[in-house]
Amino acid sequence: MSELINAEFEIKKLGCDYFLEFLELESNLLKMGKNLDDILFNSSVIDVGADCGSSAIFFLKHNTYRVHAFENNRDLCNKFQSNILPILKHYSVFFYCVPVKKENIMNIIQYEKNEGRKIFLKVDCEGCEAEFLDEELMTKIDNGLIAIHDWVPFPKRQDLVLLLKKYEYVPVFVTNDGREIEFMKI
Repeated sequence: MSELINAEFEIKKLGCDYFLEFLELESNLLKMGKNLDDILFNSSVIDVGADCGSSAIFFLKHNTYRVHAFENNRDLCNKFQSNILPILKHYSVFFYCVPVKKENIMNIIQYEKNEGRKIFLKVDCEGCEAEFLDEELMTKIDNGLIAIHDWVPFPKRQDLVLLLKKYEYVPVFVTNDGREIEFMKI
């Protein structure tokens, strides 16, 4: 656990503090009677939009077994690889510095399910959710935290919200500027 705390301090120094919004999310979930430790226990997280590792650290602190982190921003990738991965060397973290493809996610899901893991999909990729999130993928995951951004074109954004609603996802966090809403199954 001390490694995770050290990694959290390093993240703050790097200016990658997206996990601060997760703290508000966690508070909102507790108000709803839900505990992230229970939701994430023994699960594998697929983290699309990994920043420089802040969400991976957050999920590991909440009983996640393994994190598969995708980030395609070179600067954030370098920060993650150089500063955070060495601290997390005793944790099961796979880092992919590439744009995510649905095929990659589906392969990871199949592997992790074969290992007996629950799948938690975290998506906060600044609009790329419109490129791969669909019915087939939703049927394969156990839970997730999916951010929908207001710059996704209207018809597609509405379709994504309706898809999440169909699978019983509800809003659990809204950014201060209202441009991003995060949904989760509770």
